[in-house]
Amino acid sequence: MKSVSISILKWGVLINLYFFFASSTCKAQIQKQTAKYNISAFGMDVGELNVEQQINGHDTIVKAITDIDFRFIFAYKGNYLQEGYYHNGDLRKSHLRTIRKGKVNSDTHIIKNKDCYMLIKDGDTSCIHNKIRYSGSLVYFNEPKNISTIVYEMDGETKNIEAVGNHTYHILSQNKYKKKDYEYVYENGILKRAIIRYPLAIIYLERE
Repeated sequence: MKSVSISILKWGVLINLYFFFASSTCKAQIQKQTAKYNISAFGMDVGELNVEQQINGHDTIVKAITDIDFRFIFAYKGNYLQEGYYHNGDLRKSHLRTIRKGKVNSDTHIIKNKDCYMLIKDGDTSCIHNKIRYSGSLVYFNEPKNISTIVYEMDGETKNIEAVGNHTYHILSQNKYKKKDYEYVYENGILKRAIIRYPLAIIYLERE
């Protein structure tokens, strides 16, 4: 009877050890990165961006929250909520929602199906036929080395990426004028600063 109890005890210890190491292995596979960016325009701070990326095996999930409170020539207060999910290097789905004055201002989904990516923006649906392997969700923790195009989740627009040296990249509209819209600077593979040019303002992002 005593030997049976000892045997059961040994098996119990072995089972607990197995689940402990199995759990530790699963946890070790999840890589989590976070970053916070200060946002400025017209020489003043106007908001912040918090972003998190998790890699678990073949899956990459990115979540970003932007808070803007701007009062100068005009007033703007809003939030941007962004999520992107990649599997085996391909975008599977993304969601970008903008909120202004407590109400949804814009809502955009990109969902991969059998034939194309469905772009659903504020109720209107269209198709993106090219494979998406690099989008706006990935710019924070994934330096675009050897990548020539990027798709932005806001409207599904594809833009060209031009490496200009010293881990700096220009993002250009796909038109004959090659207008420079964005500039990204990386350090150790992570976005360090960005310049985003809009018609009414130039926005600067700086990692803390």
